Amino acid sequence: ELVRLLRTDAGTAGVPVVLVSASAGEEAAVAALAAGADDYLVTPFSARELVARVGSHLQLGRTRRAAERRFRAMADATPALIWIDDANGERQFVNRGWLDFTGSADAAAELGTAWQERIHPDDRARYRSVRDTAARTAASFEVEYRLRHTSGHHRWVLDRGAPISADEDPTGFVGGCLDVDAQHRERRRTMLLADVATALEADQTMRGRFQALARTLVEHAVADRVRVHEHRPGRDPVLRAAAATDPAVEPALLVYPVDINLFTAVV
Repeated sequence: ELVRLLRTDAGTAGVPVVLVSASAGEEAAVAALAAGADDYLVTPFSARELVARVGSHLQLGRTRRAAERRFRAMADATPALIWIDDANGERQFVNRGWLDFTGSADAAAELGTAWQERIHPDDRARYRSVRDTAARTAASFEVEYRLRHTSGHHRWVLDRGAPISADEDPTGFVGGCLDVDAQHRERRRTMLLADVATALEADQTMRGRFQALARTLVEHAVADRVRVHEHRPGRDPVLRAAAATDPAVEPALLVYPVDINLFTAVV
């Protein structure tokens, strides 16, 4: 029980533990190692053997801590959002890039599964589906989703992860996110412009083109509700078309005067 408590505390999780016992059975040794002990000595034993084993584990501990320090320094030096998850999918480590992106002052608040609340609600199910598949197959994964930025807005990130294996058994994932918001928005802009051009060419009437523009903007989620006005020099603009994700709302969009609070977005 003492070993388990040591292993669950971040301050003592890396301390080497050698258990000494008169219980020589294999079951006792397996239980000790499963609890997190680094070694198991059965009495009687020589002082030289004890010193040698303790020295070996101390050296391994120093080497491991040095490797962890180098990894953390390398991870903090990169602008990518580096992370490590355990076999249960709970986050164990995030680097400085992650904290800078999210604006979090406490790395502990980003561990476990709480960080997933930062994913846009519309993207969470897709992210979890990709991660669950990767965990079942012990395969690398790649997924794009929107992550809440320190500004309060969601930005698109490309998240890539690879399994960490020990003796062929997956023990977790390590990966990183790249901020691809600008590229993602540019792709959407290009697709929108192409679809608008296609929609306008499909109808030769001015009224039809106005309506095609409104419908295309709604379909691309530029806005939930769209009103298109024709602006004429020296004269009041004329409402020409309207569209909405909810067709039942569209008649109200064509009525004057318009309550500005009705709209999620106006183009």
